[in-house]
Amino acid sequence: HTSDCGLVLTGPGNVGGVFRSLGRGDGPIWEMEEEEDIPWEGVLHPGEDDFRVAMAHLRQGERPEALVHFVAAYEAQNYRRGAYLGAMVMADMLGELDEVETAALMGACYFPEEPLFPLARAVVALRRGQPEGVGEGLAGAARLGATGGLSALIGALDLLQGGQIAKGAGMLGANDSADPDIRRTIRWVEAQLRARQLLRISGICLAVAGICGWIQTPFMGLGLAIGGAALFFLSGAAWRRQFAHLLAQPGAEGLRLLPIRELRAALGGQQKLQ
Repeated sequence: HTSDCGLVLTGPGNVGGVFRSLGRGDGPIWEMEEEEDIPWEGVLHPGEDDFRVAMAHLRQGERPEALVHFVAAYEAQNYRRGAYLGAMVMADMLGELDEVETAALMGACYFPEEPLFPLARAVVALRRGQPEGVGEGLAGAARLGATGGLSALIGALDLLQGGQIAKGAGMLGANDSADPDIRRTIRWVEAQLRARQLLRISGICLAVAGICGWIQTPFMGLGLAIGGAALFFLSGAAWRRQFAHLLAQPGAEGLRLLPIRELRAALGGQQKLQ
């Protein structure tokens, strides 16, 4: 409501020496020290930067410590995209699903265009066995343009968890992602599917052998037929339990569903992280 306009710059830590007061009544209150080489990063991130500390722990393989500092980094500075991604990747590897969900929800508030955040929520729902949440997360990521290998992988695993084995296996086979973590997960799941298929075929063969041998040795034929049928049906149930257990395991021990390559890609754009 006046002709004067004031600009106030705020930030944590000591910023002495960066600004000086002119003390003139007819001029601006603060003016930059043009002759100084201003250490902007030191001004914005005084002391030890949690993001860099987290990366140092990550390089040493100290995942719990890295997670703590990634969380501290995005809590202190809400617009650090890499800190959210790092927290989600580390939390998924450690099995801390609540931390994954928290980072994904908070990150989506500040970076609503980032498709990895709804994908992370889909991963959490998948590990918890919540198909509705998986669908919502995948739909949100698709609206943001995520149609790559990670989305296809999550969708395929959701189908497998829901009992749609043929369709899920087909999606896995069609996934042409070059990400090493995604390829490793696909190979692992496909190996389990082949083992399941082998057991079911063995059960069928035993049942057929039992039926064929019924005429000569009825009791042995009956035993083979019953054993083959049991192997056929129980192998499917056993595989479902094993698959659910595998999904529920931390990413470091089971399936890595949030590839660390996403964090590395984010680190390529340092301007987005500071």
